[in-house]
Amino acid sequence: MAYLRRREDILSAELELAKQEAARVRNDAAIAVRTAEAAKAQMSSQAERARQSSRTEEDHAVLMQKVEQLNWLRDSNNKLRCALLTPCALFYIGFNMHVLLMLLQLI
Repeated sequence: MAYLRRREDILSAELELAKQEAARVRNDAAIAVRTAEAAKAQMSSQAERARQSSRTEEDHAVLMQKVEQLNWLRDSNNKLRCALLTPCALFYIGFNMHVLLMLLQLI
C-alpha cells in the first residue's frame, strides 16, 4: 500500500512537471510565432523601402534627363539668338524687310 501511494505521488509529480513543460513549450511557441510575425513585418517594410528607393532613383534619372534636355534647348536658343544678332544676319533681316516693304507698296 505504501508503495502504491509513493508511486501515485511520483506519477502525480511527473504529471505536474509534464503540464509545466507543456505550458513552457506553448509559451515558447507563442513567442516564436510573434517573433516570426515581427520579422515578416520588418522584411515587408524593408522591401517596400527598397521599392520606393528604386522608384526614387528612376524618378531622379528621368528628372536629370529632362534637365539635360532643357539645358541643351537653352544653349541652342542662345546660339541661335547670337547667330541672328551678327551683322550678316542683321543685314539679311534688313534686306528682307526692305523687299517686303517694297512689295507691300506695290499692292
